[in-house]
Amino acid sequence: MITSNRLSSRPRISPRTVRRLLHRRPVQALARDKKEVSPLEDPATLEPAETVSATQGILGKTFSSLRHANYRYLWFGTVFMSAGQWIQQVTLGWLLYDLTGSSILLGALNGLRALPFLIASPIAGVVADRVDRKKILTAAQYVLMTSTVGMGVLVAMGVAAVWHLFVFTLITAIAWAFTDPVRQSMVPTLVPKEDLINAVALNSAAFNMTKVVGPSIGGLLIVAFGAAGNFFVQGAAYIAVLISIYWMVIPPAPTEAMRSSALANLKEGLLYVWSNPTVFALLTAACLLRRAWGRCWRDCYWLGWVIGSGARVS
Repeated sequence: MITSNRLSSRPRISPRTVRRLLHRRPVQALARDKKEVSPLEDPATLEPAETVSATQGILGKTFSSLRHANYRYLWFGTVFMSAGQWIQQVTLGWLLYDLTGSSILLGALNGLRALPFLIASPIAGVVADRVDRKKILTAAQYVLMTSTVGMGVLVAMGVAAVWHLFVFTLITAIAWAFTDPVRQSMVPTLVPKEDLINAVALNSAAFNMTKVVGPSIGGLLIVAFGAAGNFFVQGAAYIAVLISIYWMVIPPAPTEAMRSSALANLKEGLLYVWSNPTVFALLTAACLLRRAWGRCWRDCYWLGWVIGSGARVS
């Protein structure tokens, strides 16, 4: 009787409740299921996320030096200045050949452009160690801007002569011969040591990129606006460079170089190049490659003339 009473006193569980309890999953199973279907750990979700992270890492390393504001201003200024330089080279060559039809004068113009780089570049390196580099860059950009706009005005008025082109080429080449060493010497002072190699590589990439794109842009601008419009576009590019120089905070020049004369510094640099086999080999290779590349450009001009003549005949 007691047993019967106890059994009868227990609450009765309906079949529906039993079925519900049997189909209920433990808490651990629910957590495991949630983890299995979590989008954060789903292989379909993880693969794109890892790809994006890897891509961001590569891009971050490639352009790591651009996170420094002063170097960023220098780099973008280098892009505009180098682009203007190559646009100008194409424009002057086209204009001189259009005025004279002489390939000899065209070669002489290119030779005149290279002469200041050979003579003034070593002197510019010595000057950069003694004078405020920001003042050197600013002065050179004002010379480039005013002379380029003035040349554009002469071409637009139809009074440009051959000697104008040679004088203009000499002035701008001297300005470039001073700005290029100064810009290169500023790179180690604008980025930390860990970003120096990347900064040098990006600086070289800026020159090479504009070397490819600049002549193409110059040709398109000649077709669209004429030679005069090309000079005005170059002047606008130099204004952009001036703005970037204004925003830059440039460290002062090292004081060690001022302890000796400028001639002694120049002699010391030449002796260092001569006594260091690695540096001497690199400079020699660079000169030889540049000379070979110059011959390639000469052949490209001739090939372009032949292709253009064929197009005219057809």
